[in-house]
Order: sequence, then structure tokens, then C-alpha cells
Amino acid sequence: MKNEHLDRRTKKTRKLLLDGLVKLMLEHDINEITVKDLTEAIDINRSTFYIHYKDIYDLLNSIEAELLEEFDELLSCNMDTAEDVHTQILPVLKALYHRLYEHKELVSAFLGPHGDVSFINSLQELLSSKITGWWTNDSPDAGLSPFYSAFCFSGCIGIIKEWTKSGYRKQPDEMADITAKLLINGI
Repeated sequence: MKNEHLDRRTKKTRKLLLDGLVKLMLEHDINEITVKDLTEAIDINRSTFYIHYKDIYDLLNSIEAELLEEFDELLSCNMDTAEDVHTQILPVLKALYHRLYEHKELVSAFLGPHGDVSFINSLQELLSSKITGWWTNDSPDAGLSPFYSAFCFSGCIGIIKEWTKSGYRKQPDEMADITAKLLINGI
């Protein structure tokens, strides 16, 4: 019973730290944020912070790893043919946009003016590996896979950034439809 209580308390503290860091990242570059700033903002002791993380970057890396793991799971589907890509891309994008919407403050912080370039690079590597995996080897354009991946990633990040700037006015399903149309049909 005591372990369950400690587990809940640990989860609550980590959630506070995550939310506090996100709010600070919306206004400051990560290298400007100190443990003192964070703990004062969420009203906890610095020693409590150090129980969970060694520094701000450890917290940031933990958040990024968790988010990238979620995206990896969402994008892990078998798309072996061009037909598979056309039929499965919309459900995958819908799931992805719903997840982005669930984490909208975090996404806004990571992709905003004070965002974290290493997260964007990690996300690009993940998406690139997925798109390359979806590209059929027997396709006459298989050699274009790295260019296609770069194009898709840049376009998707641009769309997501625009969505965040608009205050998430469109619903996740609408954004998935827009993205799927642009990825499949182009402009």
C-alpha cells in the first residue's frame, strides 16, 4: 500500500516538473532555465527535483524520450506496398494528431521559438526511418527515399508548427486529412 502511495506521489511530482518546464520553455530557451527557476515556478524544493533528475537537461531528455517512444509506437505499422501507404496513412496520421493535441503545450514548447533542436532532429530520424521502411524496395524510385523522407518531414513539421501558431483551431482529424492529402497528392 505504501508503494502505491509513493508511486502516485512520484507521478504527481514528475507531472508538476514536466508542466513547469513546458511553461518556462514557452518563454525561455532551455539553456536559460535553471533548476531554481523551475522549482520556484512550481513551488517545490530543489532537493525534490534532484530526487528525480540530475539537471534540467536530464528532465528534458526524459520528456523527449517518452514522447518519441509514443510516436514510434504510433508509426510502427506495416506498410509494405504503395497501396498500404495510401490506405493506412490516414489512420496513422489521425492517431498522431490526436496524440499531438493531447500534448499540445509540450508540442508548442518544443516546436516554438524557444524549442529544442535536438528533439526535432530525433523526430526527423524517427520519421525518416519509418518512411524509409514504408518505401518499397522494388519501387523504381526507391533510391529517392531519403529525399522523400526529408520532404515529408519538413512538410509535416511545417504543418504542425502552423497548427500550433493558430492555437490548434482545426481538430486533429481535420489536420490528419490535410496532411494525408498533401503527402499523397502533393499540392
